[in-house]
Amino acid sequence: MVGTRLDLYNRIVHPSLPGVYFIGFFDATGGSNIRMMDDQAEYIAAIASGALTLPSKAAMEKAYSDDHDWQARQFPDSPRYGLELDPRRHRKALARDYARSGVTRVAAVPAPPSPVGTNTCRDRHEAHRRKNHSRRDPRLPARRKTMSHLTRRRVIQATGIASAALLSPFRAKAQAKPLKIGVMTDMSGPYAEATGLGDVLATRFAIEDFVKRHPDIGVEMVSADMLLKPDVGASIARTWYDQEGVDAIFDIPQSAVALAVGSIAKEKDKLAIFTSAGVADLSGKYCSPNHVHWTFDLWANANGTVAGLLAEGADTWFFILPDYISGHAMTNDAAAAIQKLGGRELGRSTYAFPGTTDFASQLLKAKASGAKVICLANAGDDTANCIKQAHEFGIPQSGVRLAGLVMQDYIVKSIGLDIAQGLVGVMPWCWNMNAAARVFADRFSPLYHDAKPNFYHAGIYSAVTHYLNAAAAMGVDKAKASGRAVV
Repeated sequence: MVGTRLDLYNRIVHPSLPGVYFIGFFDATGGSNIRMMDDQAEYIAAIASGALTLPSKAAMEKAYSDDHDWQARQFPDSPRYGLELDPRRHRKALARDYARSGVTRVAAVPAPPSPVGTNTCRDRHEAHRRKNHSRRDPRLPARRKTMSHLTRRRVIQATGIASAALLSPFRAKAQAKPLKIGVMTDMSGPYAEATGLGDVLATRFAIEDFVKRHPDIGVEMVSADMLLKPDVGASIARTWYDQEGVDAIFDIPQSAVALAVGSIAKEKDKLAIFTSAGVADLSGKYCSPNHVHWTFDLWANANGTVAGLLAEGADTWFFILPDYISGHAMTNDAAAAIQKLGGRELGRSTYAFPGTTDFASQLLKAKASGAKVICLANAGDDTANCIKQAHEFGIPQSGVRLAGLVMQDYIVKSIGLDIAQGLVGVMPWCWNMNAAARVFADRFSPLYHDAKPNFYHAGIYSAVTHYLNAAAAMGVDKAKASGRAVV
């Protein structure tokens, strides 16, 4: 992802995730979103049927890189404009792929004539609707009857084909009611690189490995972007549990969303396993028989970081934190540890989340405090941006230590080794920590733009594996009947 723009070929295909397709990740500029989704669904159906062949991975990556450059010249790099899409430009791109694959598309099938005249308002409206329905963009190649026309009703059918293409590598043969896993993640925000499609890929690996051992048990997966909003996450969870048959939800890299989903899982006796949420209250104040807090917690990160730096004499601290539950929780945990070990907190500065990219105000306050440590109580792109901007102000060059309470090795790669010198953080897992971790990294990286997996990716692989093993041991029917029983 570049800024707020998605690394998707034609806004539909991720080059490193074959069989995964996206519909509707755009905001049409001067056009109909529904019409554009019609076009995208028809494109996916052509791929899934084998009629249309995608270009090479390198060609797709170059195409979306060129699209990013074009977007940058047309629109500001902000969440408001990140998904803007020019309908004419998009349709031309799809048309080029159809032409390259030798696929032509049929014209719209006209509706049958009305049995009544066109004297009434209703009949005139219907005639106008049929006329408009058959219109098409004259710039597209002529359509012949080689593919059936895709109506809006068939958007659902095409999406089903796309889902089947994704799930076929790890769907077992003969299970009437398979286990169904939901990955609720961040696909478009500051945690997208750390979790997002990487967590979907790691989940897929876990399911593939499980089905090899248990070919008689069916497993399905769905995923969604919860936009880092508790109300959106809660809505997705209710839909998944009530209507789509999801048995267990994983990931959720935002603690407020995790708390909302955990409450719903308890209410419906389903299961939630939080592999990317960090607030320690998930296994304390808000502990539930229907959820498990996996991978890491912020109390451990805070205490480990503080203890290490205070042992080196870094005894005065200033915190920069996002104004939401996890930011305040890890700051409070770290501040308590500082006081216990004889250090002092000199201040803290909050910022609005999500959406903040300029941290000058917070960093200048931290620098003015004279603290020996500036502690970044944030994560993902926010941490990376804070480190880069601190370097621009000369803060680490002056001897001030920078500590990240949710450090990731990909952050080091993104900012560069020169800027990363002297950073301090705690991680529960690293891709080269042992032979098994390196094997996982070798499998993961070629399918994730050559990036190494982080502890979120390893955590969700581990959690999904343990959940599926538990369900197999107790029996699929019992596991689906009660999330509490699985825990």
